[in-house]
Amino acid sequence: MTQLRCGFAQTDITPALPHSVYLDGYGHRVHPAEGVRDPIYVKACVMQGEEKPFALVSLDICGLNQWLKDRLCDMIEALTEFPRERVALCATHTHAAPACGVLELPINTLYWNGVGEKIAEALLTAKDNMTEGAFRFDKREGFTLPFNRRGREDINQNVWTCGFFDRQDTLKGVLVAASCHAVSHMEYTISADFPGVLTRRGQEQYPNVPFLYLQSRGADINPPAAGDEGIESVGNQLTDVVFAALEDCKHNPSVFGDVSYRFRQVEVPMSYPSEEQLRQGLATYTRQLRETLQDQDARRYPEVEVLWHQNALHKVVSGQTDPTITVDLQVVQVGKQAVFAFLPFEVLTATGNAVEEQLCQLGFDAACCFVIGYANGTYSYLCPAKEASEGGYEAGGACHWYGLPEFSPQSEPTVINGVVTLAKEALDQANG
Repeated sequence: MTQLRCGFAQTDITPALPHSVYLDGYGHRVHPAEGVRDPIYVKACVMQGEEKPFALVSLDICGLNQWLKDRLCDMIEALTEFPRERVALCATHTHAAPACGVLELPINTLYWNGVGEKIAEALLTAKDNMTEGAFRFDKREGFTLPFNRRGREDINQNVWTCGFFDRQDTLKGVLVAASCHAVSHMEYTISADFPGVLTRRGQEQYPNVPFLYLQSRGADINPPAAGDEGIESVGNQLTDVVFAALEDCKHNPSVFGDVSYRFRQVEVPMSYPSEEQLRQGLATYTRQLRETLQDQDARRYPEVEVLWHQNALHKVVSGQTDPTITVDLQVVQVGKQAVFAFLPFEVLTATGNAVEEQLCQLGFDAACCFVIGYANGTYSYLCPAKEASEGGYEAGGACHWYGLPEFSPQSEPTVINGVVTLAKEALDQANG
């Protein structure tokens, strides 16, 4: 039987000079951060079976655009033995962390160079900390405070908890997946939002045990309140569920065996409106820009739309009517039961549930099935196929903030099929 080895580490990545960074997440923020509400971290889990080690990284940030993701991957590979295909860079999606290319805000490259170094440091420390043991999983409902911000019934109130226990049955690290936008903190101060409560209470209850929060299918799920009330209420409920799960994990079956991983770049079909629609939109937003000439905050929205419509119009006029984007898809399997699927999008509830259902049909245990969004880049919302032709914020408006084409009815099926194909390949390998 293949022995599973795993190690964990975490490092503070809070900017020493908060005024040197802008905050990603809200379009209304138009000047740098003013301070720090609570620290933000990079946390690492390195796992290994018979193959080379795989690294799972959780960052308290909003997301990563392609340029910054590539830059960090290059730094990680230069400083460690981990190439891109063996690292999953995951964002908790807090809307109060340094700008990372999500909302067309200035990026402090010196700060991000330091983050790259700290990710590498965490990976090397986690690798040094590796010890033999096993994962124990738990899936339970109880994350009841968040609600569907689109007024729909779609919501997944489960929390997936995965504890790694060494041969002495000592807890060494925890992976947690749940679904809720980290949008409570709207001020100009840096914050991990509600995942920071899990970090804080995790350290109090389990000293020196990193808790990696992984955002699942929370793109359409919001906390019930803004500010400290929202952060603490949602964070405390999440943590209570995780702590109860860890108690049960002590008695749950162990999951170990080989660690198999699959990585592939996939072309995702996208779309643009017609030339006429783009010209009309450009005229509308240009007028709005003139009307808000003296209001810096109010100008932010039409500025983004004017820029997007200009770029889209140029592409359509030049004949690029069938655009695609290239995204990184990644799957990691532990033994024959557990699977981690990493999607580089804001994943809506319906999409995440569809991915999980297909993975379970392959034979993976639902309690051991982690569907993770905001991983290896963030390319706006992954709009469900049935909604792509309807327009609206998820299908198109959000893409404009990311500088991307809009989604087409083929976008979501392409991604889901790509992830499931990778999982099937990993499972086939495990089965010999």
